Amino acid sequence: MEYATLVVDLCQRIRGGATLTGTPQKEEGATYSLWRDEEDYRIHWSADADRIKRFIDSVGSPYKGASAFIEERKVRLLDAAVEPDIHVEDRQPGKVIFLRQGFPTVVCGRGLLRITDLRDDATGGTLLPLQKLRTRFT
Repeated sequence: MEYATLVVDLCQRIRGGATLTGTPQKEEGATYSLWRDEEDYRIHWSADADRIKRFIDSVGSPYKGASAFIEERKVRLLDAAVEPDIHVEDRQPGKVIFLRQGFPTVVCGRGLLRITDLRDDATGGTLLPLQKLRTRFT
């Protein structure tokens, strides 16, 4: 929405005859981003749930979406919700601990993440409701 507001404002200024001026970038304040490949979309389940949620949000549309594997199938996690942590003996990040109404809750390095939008990478079709509790995301 902010981009649309900016474009409308810019067009109104041009129509009104305003002179547009730019400001040169200060190189000492510049930041750079490396190119992104498929490996950069992979979720690292050993991270805490809040960090993974931010990652899912940051690589969502217009990007491909955060990825993981269920067995040999590549999946995209397009949305999730952080849940309060619980004590888990022999904590193994990436394993589903709860399956509530078809939404899997996954153990993270710290915290839990309930997956609310899970897609097959090849088809784009939804994989929810998930049918199998004994699922591991890698």
